[in-house]
Amino acid sequence: MHGLKDEAVYLRRYDIAVSCLKEIIEGRDEDYATIIRSLVMNLKVSAKLRKTYPGVFSDEVLVKRVERAVFKAFELLHDDDDDDDDDDEVVPRLDVVAR
Repeated sequence: MHGLKDEAVYLRRYDIAVSCLKEIIEGRDEDYATIIRSLVMNLKVSAKLRKTYPGVFSDEVLVKRVERAVFKAFELLHDDDDDDDDDDEVVPRLDVVAR
């Protein structure tokens, strides 16, 4: 029974992360899945992620926003890291389709 609860919690957090990413960047579901999986596993933007999505991960301000969105959804942020939510409302502007 524990496994189902854990899976439900993960899926809920995943859905929140996807929703947040869609407000920041444009991409396909596969792109969001790749970004989320990598950030949750590595707790940082990997070199591979930077190479795969240079339109997103070459902009350090955008990197921080994407990291914060995913980490917040998965509750991987400390409270003091979440002090500035004013810039979360952005029109999607980047194509993150992998090359």
